[in-house]
Order: sequence, then C-alpha cells, then structure tokens
Amino acid sequence: MTKDINGYLLHEEFSVENAGMCQWGFAQKDGHEYFIKEFLSPKYPLDEKKLGLELTKKMQESANAFYERKSQFYSTLAECRTGNNVVVLDFFRYGAKYYAVTDKVSGNLLSVADVSKLSDEKKYVLIRSILYSLSKVHSCGIVHSDLKPENILVKVTSDGYCTAKIIDFDSGFLESDVPERIEGSQNYFSPEALRRINGGDCLVSTKSDVWALGLLIHQYWCGSMPHFPSNYRYVSEAVANNCILEFDDSIPVDVKSIIQTMLDKDPDIRPSVEKAWSLFCELSASTSINRDEPVRADPVTSGWFVPDDLN
Repeated sequence: MTKDINGYLLHEEFSVENAGMCQWGFAQKDGHEYFIKEFLSPKYPLDEKKLGLELTKKMQESANAFYERKSQFYSTLAECRTGNNVVVLDFFRYGAKYYAVTDKVSGNLLSVADVSKLSDEKKYVLIRSILYSLSKVHSCGIVHSDLKPENILVKVTSDGYCTAKIIDFDSGFLESDVPERIEGSQNYFSPEALRRINGGDCLVSTKSDVWALGLLIHQYWCGSMPHFPSNYRYVSEAVANNCILEFDDSIPVDVKSIIQTMLDKDPDIRPSVEKAWSLFCELSASTSINRDEPVRADPVTSGWFVPDDLN
C-alpha cells in the first residue's frame, strides 16, 4: 500500500506501538525519509450536515485551538536546535487529521543495559551531551514532559564515545502555557506532575524534566531505578511520602550526590539542567576528557553531534 499524506508517501500502515494518543510511521518526500505522526484527536469536522451547525462550530474551535497551540510550541522548539534535539519540521492538517513530521533517526542504538556497561568516562560524555541539549530546550521555556529511555536515543560515534538524540516532544509544553492534562510516562513523572494529574493544583516546570533525568542517570550508571518501598508504584509516589531512596553502590559518590539533588521532593531545590551540566563538566574534568575542539558533526553518525567538548 502507498498512502499520500500531503505529499508524504507512506508505504506501510501506521503503528500504534508506544504511540499514546498518536500513531506513527515512516514516509518519503523529495527523496528523503521522514518520521510522521498522526494525532488521533482532535479531528477537524468536515461534514456540517451530519454533525449540525452548533457541534461543527464547537469542534472547529477546539481543533483550531489545538493547531495554534501546537504551532506555537513547535515554532519555539525549532529555536532549540543543537543537532541532537529532534525538532518538528512540518505540522499540518490534512483532511480531518493533524500530522507532525521530523527527521527519521536510524542506526544501531544502545539500550539502558548497554549504557550501564560503558566506562565511567563514556558515561560522563553521554550525560553531558543529554544535559547540554536539554538545557537549550529549557532556555526557551519548554518542558519535554516525557523523558524516558525510549525518547533519548543513544548511539556510539566513530571515536567510540556516545551521544544521544532527544525525540518525541509531543507531550511537551511551554512553561507559560501549562496544559490542564499533563501527558507522559508516569514512571518518570515528578511528584508535582503526579499530583497535578491526580487533580492537585501545583506548578509543573522544567524542574519536572530534571527529576526524570535524575532517574535516567541512575539507570545509565547501573541499569536500574533507585530502590524504593514496594508498596509504591512509582519513585515519585515514594518520595512524595518522604521515603528515602536507595542508590546503587556502583555509582560514584559525587554522581550519586547530583542524582540525589535532582530527585529532591522540592523542585526549587533541584538544580537546573544547565547547573547539572556544569556539575558533570566539573566531574568529567578529572577524567581523561580534556578537549578544546569545537562541537562538530560526526561523519559516521550523520548529524549526531559529538558531545565530548561541551565544557
């Protein structure tokens, strides 16, 4: 099958795997291959006679508000290019449905288990890469809201180090325009995000991403989440109830200290991503990483930027 969506040619059916409120696939246009996502809702009403004037108008207003909000968000996101933030290249309505298009990210990617087996030096490089890229996003007031291993794609570069691309900003929002409904993976939700989805009136900011990164860094170092009492479903639930987390003994003391601060119950105590990046730069300065080269695109990894010189 071949399906034409506004000039993007889709050769296979959309997938719903790990898709949330979307379905996705790969499409070709002008000789390039792209990742394309189709939003399941809202749908723009096309049949006024079938729906009636009043319902049609209400649905149109909802769809137009969705389009305006997403357009503003994607426009702001486009200002955060570092080479490793996968931004939306095209956003449009085709028929009744809305679509977002990004570059296709391909290649052999590393799992959390793979990353946990890297040397400490290579972990420092990878973590600095992620923190640096996300600091650019946060500087524009954007909250990713769904940071998890599936949305941070890790790849080995030609010189044997690792870098990452941050993808899937579709649960994201501007700090100045926090939606009523927060979306993302609850395993990585901060205590304040979890309270908000349970009806609490609380601020959700970029510090919620800092929380998720604290969990991810722990996983990258030892392959698992911090230990918390089994009567809680999520780390955030345990911390919200003042439980003390147990960190893996394999994690260096200085790294463990940063993670602990990133996972503080109080978002005001957590460091900004920029501060966390600075702290990891200081730690990695004591390793063999000491390069003064400018940031460069790695020819083997085709646009994946080598992060080992960001301090």
